[in-house]
Amino acid sequence: MTHIIALPFLGKGGAERTALQFARAIAQAKGGRSVSIWITDRDMVTPDLAVPPHVHVVNLWQYLPTEAGEELRLAFLRDCLMTLRPDVFHVINSDLGWKLICQEGHRLRGVMRLYGSMFAFQFTPDLAKRIGYAEYYLRQSIDVLDGLLSDNSRFQVDAIDIYGLENFRQKFIPVYNACRIAESEWKSRAQMQLSRVRAAAATNGTMNVLWAGRLDEEKRVDLLYATAMQCPDIQFHVYGESVVGSKHPMPDLANLKYHGPFGDPTELVDERVYDAFLFTSRWEGMPNMLLEVGALGIPIIAPDVGGVGELIDETTGFLVSAQAAPEEYVHALRTIGSSRELAVGRAAGLLKLIDERHTWTAFCRRLTEVPNYL
Repeated sequence: MTHIIALPFLGKGGAERTALQFARAIAQAKGGRSVSIWITDRDMVTPDLAVPPHVHVVNLWQYLPTEAGEELRLAFLRDCLMTLRPDVFHVINSDLGWKLICQEGHRLRGVMRLYGSMFAFQFTPDLAKRIGYAEYYLRQSIDVLDGLLSDNSRFQVDAIDIYGLENFRQKFIPVYNACRIAESEWKSRAQMQLSRVRAAAATNGTMNVLWAGRLDEEKRVDLLYATAMQCPDIQFHVYGESVVGSKHPMPDLANLKYHGPFGDPTELVDERVYDAFLFTSRWEGMPNMLLEVGALGIPIIAPDVGGVGELIDETTGFLVSAQAAPEEYVHALRTIGSSRELAVGRAAGLLKLIDERHTWTAFCRRLTEVPNYL
């Protein structure tokens, strides 16, 4: 077992998808490497998830008593690692993995290389206080890490500045995620979608706007609803479900339709032609949803949070401020409505960027450049 990746649970979220990309790339690399994903924090493995070939999923909860506390789980994880002695232990959003590195990183590092992935700062609902993995673990672990990998550069630059980690700058390495849609005939499909946007604009004056994602507080669905209220002439189509906490109440608006949860974003564009995709998240790393929607050829409106600004700018979409009011989204929607060619041109610019930086080939190439990872 050359590489062990620690995950809190295995679902369909962005962090899990990133972990599966790392695992797939390791398994495909030459040299007889073997990779395993270990589930550490919750007894949850989504049964229908597509796990890459030659990647082994190990749910540690199957080997622990149901009443196992954190101290026992930490000791169990440590003993497993010290017995198996993989070449690399890579922590992605695993609280247990991060705590073990913080507590016993020097001991682990004596027999294996240590990597972590962090993607964004998280905040309390009032944005007054930082919480989450970076706040709790980064300063205590950076000394023993061989590398801190992120799917965007913005988080790394800010973390170095906020926490005074200039001496460790060489350990911060951006590895941009691959877009799962950007494979096979994706570019011709996206060009066809752009042609559909042009044709729809010429024949139908009503704009259709897509919003898709988790209907949770951090995704600012309240901002979506407020924007829809100010645009009664625009149809908003909402896909998703609440994952964390209770669902935000949806207003009864004639121009807002909820379609329920979704799986593959490609299914959404089969339903209708969308003039724009609205993204309203409070914080982010490099959102997989933006990569996928961008690869489908839909013009994007998104806030300048996390790594979004590395993907969306005046050449690739419509970037609004981090704490944008509904009026900024309304203005962007009106701009798209009055200048469809501008919107299509920026969507085409995003396709070009995805092709250069977010394909599977680009991801694998970048991973080979991470010192000592493979």
